[in-house]
Amino acid sequence: MGQSGRHPKRNPGKRKVEHLQEDTHDVLRAYYSLALDRFIDRDFQLAVDRYLLTGPSSPLASCTLEWVINLEPQQLEQIVGEARPPRDAARSSQRRSTSFPRP
Repeated sequence: MGQSGRHPKRNPGKRKVEHLQEDTHDVLRAYYSLALDRFIDRDFQLAVDRYLLTGPSSPLASCTLEWVINLEPQQLEQIVGEARPPRDAARSSQRRSTSFPRP
């Protein structure tokens, strides 16, 4: 309270400024959150690309076309083949679907 017992004069313009500051803060916080997520995602993509896919010491560097062609069928099946349960289920499903007469 002021000296005369009345409330100090309130500045209506200050509320607008505070509201604008809060809105700006909210927008910047949302942008920061999105930008941070994108930055982390991009760093992760670069690391995977560099160290796992295309870098000089990439594990895939040894998978050349010549190496794959020279694999024995059993080796190839071991590397890229399906596990038995899904493969057996797929074959069983194919047999059941071909046993039904077609309309």
